[in-house]
Amino acid sequence: MASVYKVESTGKWRARVRRPGAAKQSKNFLTKADAEAWARGVERDIERGLWHPNGEAETTTLGTAVDRYALGLHIRYLDKLDNAYVFDVPRSGKSAERVTPAVRRLEGKKVGNVPRTEVLKALSTAPILGVSVLGKPREASILRQLKADTLARRALASIHEADIATLRDRWLAADLKAGSVLRRMHTLSHVFTIARKEWHMPALVNPVSGVTLPDEDDARDRRVSSDELDAIIAAGEETRHLSDLVRLAVETACRREELVYLRWADVDLKARTARLRKTKNGQPRTVPLTREAAALLAALPRAGDRVLVGWTGPDSATQAFGRAAARARRKYTAECKKQRRRPNDKFLVDVRLHDLRHEAISRLAARKIEIHQLAKITGHLTLRMLMRYYNPTDEELVALVDKG
Repeated sequence: MASVYKVESTGKWRARVRRPGAAKQSKNFLTKADAEAWARGVERDIERGLWHPNGEAETTTLGTAVDRYALGLHIRYLDKLDNAYVFDVPRSGKSAERVTPAVRRLEGKKVGNVPRTEVLKALSTAPILGVSVLGKPREASILRQLKADTLARRALASIHEADIATLRDRWLAADLKAGSVLRRMHTLSHVFTIARKEWHMPALVNPVSGVTLPDEDDARDRRVSSDELDAIIAAGEETRHLSDLVRLAVETACRREELVYLRWADVDLKARTARLRKTKNGQPRTVPLTREAAALLAALPRAGDRVLVGWTGPDSATQAFGRAAARARRKYTAECKKQRRRPNDKFLVDVRLHDLRHEAISRLAARKIEIHQLAKITGHLTLRMLMRYYNPTDEELVALVDKG
């Protein structure tokens, strides 16, 4: 039986539904018509056996859901780690400012030696930071951005497709690239999916699924020439180990965080392999080392657990590379001016550290490595993503045809 009445203290209309065999349901509305419509819908769904209470979704904000989602990432990620993994905690930058004493106490400890309850208790005090600490800096950044948005204060059940469309348009208007908007939307969509499937919110509708998303048309195909690499390395000589990082990136096709967090315990120079435990997708993998990569590693001093010391994290490596590339470009243009020749508009322009991965994968593909073997080396889970990194030059394609 349904009843609708006005709450004098608030001026709102409250609908209440009581049916045998079903929990009592109630909700407040601004108008009597909305309250009656809701009550009729609840009664109809109860009679048909389709009613699922949505109370938790109406009280859980998006910000709270993001925190809970982040903590779930920790649990799944920790399950994939072995006793050789040691917690890395940032010591500088904005991430370091969010480190709580509980998280700081985990620094340097092996995962297998820390009780799971202690780990989760520590990370629950700074859940989004924990994703950065344990493995997915990009997703951690996205979660922080979602939580900082005004939409984070809204209850999950109150967020509709129009709200998501407005959010999408706001991001695009802020000059975010389509790929960045897509990654944010995919993460947001997964938060809603997990809430509906795993957090007892079966009636929650994922508003992202009904919104048109932009096409990812900003895929990079930038490669870095040998001359550019030499110029960047020469310009960054005062930056500790930038040369080692750059050369290893080109030889191994590893991501920046995979190299920054690589440990000597996971390098086998005799077998010419490196075991990567901290990867983007959370799945450890073994990378075969070229003779050049093995020689580079063999020449490095063993000054600590990490292979490449001197980096506070992946961001510090990106910033150092960017500074070196900018210095190299200035030096190049100055030299061109001195010699009274026009500089190449593309040389050392719009070059990023991650472009080394494009260069490395393209070089590996030129060695006629089978596509499934290449994916094992690079860690790509889909052929589509791998192909975004294979950017052969016209000359390389002609050479392949001639070899065939």
